[in-house]
Formats: sequence, structure tokens, C-alpha cells
Amino acid sequence: MKVLLADQIHPAAVKMLKEKVEVETAIGVSTKELIEQISDADGVMLRSKPNLTEEILKHAKKLKVIGRA
Repeated sequence: MKVLLADQIHPAAVKMLKEKVEVETAIGVSTKELIEQISDADGVMLRSKPNLTEEILKHAKKLKVIGRA
């Protein structure tokens, strides 16, 4: 399972995630880069940014969950 971190979260939370799943970081990337990274992610974790628009989500074929910290 792969989780995409799209915003900063507490380091302890990142450590806990990494113990259970593959974690990829997409903090501050362009929309194009986010689309590329989200295409094979099972989950996305974010705070207030980025906005996951319809354009981005239509490329998230494997996405099962969006978590908001």
C-alpha cells in the first residue's frame, strides 16, 4: 500500500505511517507532478493544501482513502 503525503504532518505520524506502508512525499509539487504521483497511490494525506480537484482525482485510479490531518 502506498500513501502520498501532500502536506507537512507531524514527524511522529510520518514515522508511524512508514512502519506500515510505503510513503511518498509530494509537498509543494506542481499539479502535473501531483497527478503523476497520485496515479498509483492508495491513499493521500493532506492538511489544507493542495486542493484535490476533479482534474487531479480523475488520475487517482487506485485511490481508496483521503486523510486530512
